[in-house]
Amino acid sequence: MLALLTNYFLDISFGIVWWTTKKTGSIIYNGIQYIFWYEEDKECTLKNEDDYILMSDFKEMLDNKNKEIDDLNKKIKYLEG
Repeated sequence: MLALLTNYFLDISFGIVWWTTKKTGSIIYNGIQYIFWYEEDKECTLKNEDDYILMSDFKEMLDNKNKEIDDLNKKIKYLEG
């Protein structure tokens, strides 16, 4: 009986120690990453200004697509009867 209780105690204790160690290690790692964070220099892959999509262009494209959807919906309703 004493051996069984000892086994339970050691199992639970090891679980608590393992969980605490794991969480503490991840906190320390993430804290160091946060303190020594630096922004990587990434070059833009879009070389030409024509490759960019402006918000006004996006709105225009969205309006065109919505108009196409409305037209298709009207055609579907017409075909349904």
